[in-house]
Amino acid sequence: MHFLIERKVNLPIDGRLKLIYLFSVLSLVLISSSVAFHALVFTLHLSLLLVFRISKKDLLKAYIEPLFVVFMLLLIKSISLSPLGFHLEKLLENINLATRVLSAFSIFILIFYTFSFTELLQTLHSFRFPSLLIELMLLTHRFILLLYDEFLTIYYAQRNRLGFCGVRTFPRSVNAVAQALFFKTLEHGENALMSMRQRGYEFTKLLSKGEPLRVLEIVCIFGILGVWLVIFLALQGWL
Repeated sequence: MHFLIERKVNLPIDGRLKLIYLFSVLSLVLISSSVAFHALVFTLHLSLLLVFRISKKDLLKAYIEPLFVVFMLLLIKSISLSPLGFHLEKLLENINLATRVLSAFSIFILIFYTFSFTELLQTLHSFRFPSLLIELMLLTHRFILLLYDEFLTIYYAQRNRLGFCGVRTFPRSVNAVAQALFFKTLEHGENALMSMRQRGYEFTKLLSKGEPLRVLEIVCIFGILGVWLVIFLALQGWL
């Protein structure tokens, strides 16, 4: 679960600009009806992932689900059972949807690898996201990691004592794990609350104010978005 804490690609660009780039290019992908545009977005962002030395094994794990969705989409839309037949025209129509899915996922996965969880929360805070919701997300994230370790400890202890080994013991083992995790959650919550109060936290500012945007980064991001817009208009035939 380390990907929830540390980013794998150190891209020296402000998180606000990365989020603007994500939603801007994603909007063009969703609007576009050009397979060439989708393929270009997919190829470029996948190439960037390889350039950033993301392991091919991690990429394969990440792309398994969207590739499966694309395969099933093409299969269901192109084959009819009554009567049994293959429709080439429907296949060509749904290639557009398939490439849109892959290109959109490529943008998400690139931004995912360049964001840490705390940076994402800081970026949402900069966009006036509700502070209470951000605090809950951060505390929940911390508890998930703690409870995950607690769950593994309890699970292995039960399994070493012949829990989860049969139909008769399985319900009792699940019940014991659920009870233990419930009380561990209360304990961690009380400890976190007491610790924050002892350090003078007033439950008003959990994240510090972000640094001002640098002009060079703004020019670069909006320049790239301008290029994408020109390509989009050209492939749509609107130029």
